[in-house]
Amino acid sequence: DLPVTCIYSRAFRENTFPKKIVIPEGVTLIRANAFFKCSNLKEIILPNSLKELSGAGIFAYTAIESLKIPDGITSISSAAFMSCTNLSKVILPDTIEKIFQSAFRDCPDNIEIIYSGTEEQWNLLQSNINFKNNDLLKTNVTICDHANTSIINQADATCTTKGYTGDKQCDTCKKIVEKGTDIPMKDHTPVVDAA
Repeated sequence: DLPVTCIYSRAFRENTFPKKIVIPEGVTLIRANAFFKCSNLKEIILPNSLKELSGAGIFAYTAIESLKIPDGITSISSAAFMSCTNLSKVILPDTIEKIFQSAFRDCPDNIEIIYSGTEEQWNLLQSNINFKNNDLLKTNVTICDHANTSIINQADATCTTKGYTGDKQCDTCKKIVEKGTDIPMKDHTPVVDAA
């Protein structure tokens, strides 16, 4: 079996069957119009391995309600979410460097956009946003304060494996705000046979 690393252009285009798609870890690239007009697609979960959303209209005309763009993605392509009329929430990582024109064209005016970076980073990013048909990026962006967090990826140490204190993850934007540390392996405990 060969691993899937790319969702190619038009892979699911106009497919009305899927309501939820989970892209597996290992996929690094999604190309133009991959999910274009998947009119019943309400939920798509993107892997942390994803590094590039390449080309226009990737999620355009879908029924997606919310989406977290993984860390590492550097741009939102033209018409990426065009006419996603059910879209109510998008979480953008602090790795975003550019947002192209019409990325959010004809999306609801009350969409909530949560940015996981700082206000200073957002202000720098605004010089790389094409605001043509992206007016909601002027008013609907919330800079996440990472006020509520949870610990994830925790593991206890044993005598055969190191443990991990766990990463502190923001409950709102899902950004790792503090990396955990390794816990040394425990000493072996001798087992005495009572017989």
